[in-house]
Amino acid sequence: MSDIHRQRAPAEAPRLLPGLGGLHRRIALLLARQAQARMYVGLALVCVLLAVPIPTYAQTSPEGGVVLADADVPASSILHTGTVVPAGNVSHTSRTIPAEQVIPRASDDLQWEGEVAIYKGDHLFEYINGGAPQYLEYGFIEVASQELIWNGHTYIFDVYRMSTSLNAFGIFSVRRPAVAPLIGRFLYSSLTTYQGLIAHGPYLIEIAAYESTEETPAEMAELADLAAARLDPSLAIYLLTTKPPFTCLPLAGRHPGTEKLARGPVGLRAALGSAVGGVFFGATEAVQVALAKAEILRREQAEQTKPASPAGRTSKESGPAPTWVVCGYHPRADAEGILRPETILALLVRPKDPVPLMRSVGAAIATGSRVDAMEADRGWIWTEAAPGQSHGAALQRGADLIFISSKLPEEDFRAWVADLVSP
Repeated sequence: MSDIHRQRAPAEAPRLLPGLGGLHRRIALLLARQAQARMYVGLALVCVLLAVPIPTYAQTSPEGGVVLADADVPASSILHTGTVVPAGNVSHTSRTIPAEQVIPRASDDLQWEGEVAIYKGDHLFEYINGGAPQYLEYGFIEVASQELIWNGHTYIFDVYRMSTSLNAFGIFSVRRPAVAPLIGRFLYSSLTTYQGLIAHGPYLIEIAAYESTEETPAEMAELADLAAARLDPSLAIYLLTTKPPFTCLPLAGRHPGTEKLARGPVGLRAALGSAVGGVFFGATEAVQVALAKAEILRREQAEQTKPASPAGRTSKESGPAPTWVVCGYHPRADAEGILRPETILALLVRPKDPVPLMRSVGAAIATGSRVDAMEADRGWIWTEAAPGQSHGAALQRGADLIFISSKLPEEDFRAWVADLVSP
């Protein structure tokens, strides 16, 4: 379930959970969020996937993006070795279906309890309290939630329909645990004791178990298969992290499987997590504030040049959402032998006007720890005064802005940053 406890609106979702009190459900869902598996397979999978040849199922759109062809795509394309779409913005000629229709159908082996609860647009606040803003940043359209009984075990099956496959991956990327095994054959998935997450085309599927058993991983995979069978196979675009905007990230030292996508301040904070703070946090927050002010100014200017609507209401249309890509670098094994990054890099992809953004960063970090200006006005590099002596940088690289926080030794970090900004 969501990181924020969900609340159903009685008028829109009157059904209650049979045989379980609210306390029981809260405990189960809390365990779902806290339990994490100790298995990491992403690195090996990415290495295998990068060797997969690119099929010819795509064509370039007039806008320069990619449109999936109407030709039939083999069913095998929804497996780990799935359809690869060339670089570009992704759109679809394939038909998507309402979130409700993705839920596995009731049968002799699968029972539905109650009716499907559906929440669209801003009504998401009626289902997940403070969790809604994060989903809305990623182009949320609707969610359908249904209680299922499969092999005698009870699950909550939620299907979130997002505006694009990239946005569905984005919300998945900031919600998945740092280390978790996959669910069955699904590349963009994660499994913990009580919870499963799957990004499949423009859908985020979330499965929550009331109780965890030995059968839970296999049963979640079976339920996910039943849902995927209801979708056009060409929607399952994999290897997204080998295409833009992720190709804006430098390859040297990257920790595969740690790529995240953020489309707003809530998503960015979730993508960065608690591992970064201090001057780095101040720099990224300054950019977020500057972007918000620029969006307010854009709306005001748009209203001045646009006729009023018949109802006299003002327009709330937003401009293009900022795109942040976040990734870990320089992985080292921790005490349990799990590779974890020592460096976090957050890259703002091609902002419309980077100059005032960099000015806001300079003002925010001026009172921080030891801050040195880089040559040719490329940005700043600093060393935190706090214990642990982390290092950081804010710089412009081409049309992108890059923010870095690292635990590397200072000499190694400065050498890496110098290579990063070299032409």
